[in-house]
Amino acid sequence: MIGPWNFPITLVVHPAAEAIAAGNRVMIKFSDGDVRTGEVFAKAIAKHFDPSEVAVVLGGVELSAAFSALPFNHLMFTGSPGVGKLVQKAAAENLTPVTLELGGKNPVVVGHDAVLSDTAVRLAGSRLANGGQFCLGPDYVFVPRAGLDELVNKTQQAFVDFFPEYATDPGVTSVINEKNFDRITGLIDDAIAKGAKAVLGVPEGDHTALPDRSTRRIPPTILLNVTDDMRIAHEEIFGPVIVVFPYDDIKEAIAYVNHRPSPLAAYWYGDDSDDFREFRRCTASGGMARNDFAVQIFLPDVPFGGIGQSGMGAYHGKAGFDTFSHKRAITNSLLPVPYSVQSVTFTEEGLSQTRKLIASVLDEVNTRLK
Repeated sequence: MIGPWNFPITLVVHPAAEAIAAGNRVMIKFSDGDVRTGEVFAKAIAKHFDPSEVAVVLGGVELSAAFSALPFNHLMFTGSPGVGKLVQKAAAENLTPVTLELGGKNPVVVGHDAVLSDTAVRLAGSRLANGGQFCLGPDYVFVPRAGLDELVNKTQQAFVDFFPEYATDPGVTSVINEKNFDRITGLIDDAIAKGAKAVLGVPEGDHTALPDRSTRRIPPTILLNVTDDMRIAHEEIFGPVIVVFPYDDIKEAIAYVNHRPSPLAAYWYGDDSDDFREFRRCTASGGMARNDFAVQIFLPDVPFGGIGQSGMGAYHGKAGFDTFSHKRAITNSLLPVPYSVQSVTFTEEGLSQTRKLIASVLDEVNTRLK
């Protein structure tokens, strides 16, 4: 298991438990983005598991590369598509099967029948989860043109209601490091410089205090008028920023989603309408939820995984047990002659025995059918 930095414990413990349940020994490469957490985790695992059963290794990029190159029976990686490609390439040298849980730009479509006040609150909450550093987080939203202003205003207010003092509230999750802080603010700046409009989800008094590089806090931001020449239209945001587009016909949203790599999740707010069914039928995503955020990951018996650029393979529940298992066929022959009959000459006695065997099998089939 190679884990990510955004949920460093959950996203190695969960698949490791399923692998252990399937009879495996497990090695965990803990994220090098959470050094102190990794040290605590490694000590805790060592108290309860012999290293021949579960081992935790800590280190940076060079160790990660060496880890990926080991001849495992199975390798699971959770992280970005870019690093996922490197992991799969290293595993290919040993023909090691891989499960890749990656990310992507997850779309949200607001139906014409959606309740915008409720949608705005859920949308704001989902974008703020873990400071936006969530592979299932909403990245961009399509809303009916007539409801654009209302959704933007109510989402902005929902951001403020969640954290009235965003700059100092201890409940706010900061961006993990300065590298990612600079990347996210760079996406915003690039978009604004090319004509996008930013709506900040903080009180006006915090407009000058944020973003703050010392605390790595970026104000919740809604971006409008985003075009394809902006970096944010193509890069996964992974922060408290969301892009909103208006649409007139559901086909516009479907075409936009389908011209981009398949996301890990897609979201719909509204009824089980014809538009929803067309969106569901005509797009591909790892999973989908209607009228809520990330519900698909919390149902223990529902397989979780990506498709295309957002990953391959699945785990959670029985799917995880199967992923980390090998279904080996074991057979025993009762045939009176070899099964491979191409090079065998039947004797009359052999033919007679075979006919009797086939007849008995047919009788058994007929009895079971009745």
